[in-house]
Amino acid sequence: MYQIENFNKSFKLCTTIKREKPLIT
Repeated sequence: MYQIENFNKSFKLCTTIKREKPLIT
């Protein structure tokens, strides 16, 4: 369960970064 939570946080963080800086993939 913990791994899933951690994965979701990482995914949201990555998505936010890509949204703020679309040039960086």
